[in-house]
Amino acid sequence: MSEQYRKNVQAMCDRLGLPNPIQEEDVKIFSLKIHQINSSSPIEIIGNDWNRASRVFLQEEFQDAEEGLLLSPFKSKAADFFAELWWDAEKVGRPLLVALKNPFSHLVEIQRK
Repeated sequence: MSEQYRKNVQAMCDRLGLPNPIQEEDVKIFSLKIHQINSSSPIEIIGNDWNRASRVFLQEEFQDAEEGLLLSPFKSKAADFFAELWWDAEKVGRPLLVALKNPFSHLVEIQRK
């Protein structure tokens, strides 16, 4: 895990008053569906231990949204937060980041717990 990403997660936890490592009970997102303009089937990302920080980041960013959210204005903020993890997501196999980065991804649908 990259040093900058760790710092970003810690800063987010400090700002939100959450423990680090983040506990599942602090995450309010169960899953995500990322819709792409070139596909009728969304990419579904189910919450797991490996994406807790990602889900907390998304719940903070999209806390007021009820349904789908446009990704284009959000992508640069995500790139900054995920730091080095963003840039090698395809190589390493980070499904959530790969889906968010995809130029055809345009909408994220959040299923809350």
